[in-house]
Amino acid sequence: MEPYIPNNINTNINDNVNTLGTSKALDEYNKINDKDIIYVDTINDSINIVKDMIDIITVILLIFSGISILVSSLMIFILTNNRVIERVKEIGILKSLGARDRDIIRLFNIENFIIGIISSLMGIVVMLGLKRGINYLFFIVLNDKDMFNVVLR
Repeated sequence: MEPYIPNNINTNINDNVNTLGTSKALDEYNKINDKDIIYVDTINDSINIVKDMIDIITVILLIFSGISILVSSLMIFILTNNRVIERVKEIGILKSLGARDRDIIRLFNIENFIIGIISSLMGIVVMLGLKRGINYLFFIVLNDKDMFNVVLR
């Protein structure tokens, strides 16, 4: 009768320090005894998968934000250029009164800044209102299906 040789051994390690120590001890045992004991840390693997997914999502969001900043900068340039073309007479009057190019550029930059602040505040107010409405609609639509409710039996 041959002795029983186990296929696997399940262990529970209670903290991260013991996890690293166990991993190192098994690696040393494998080197010394020419064995292939495989150490599997499912929680660590799961955490690494989630970290990788978060990194991918972060990169995608950074790409989208870069594109949106590029497009909004282009729109600001086009709108400012149109405002300058529409106000050629006003710029001529300001120059005849002694305004320098730097003063006129500063005037347009201040106008852009004020328009940006006002539109940002309007966007925040509109989104706060829409957020409440959308959350309420999701609550009404999804609450009936127990999608987000934990049911204990």
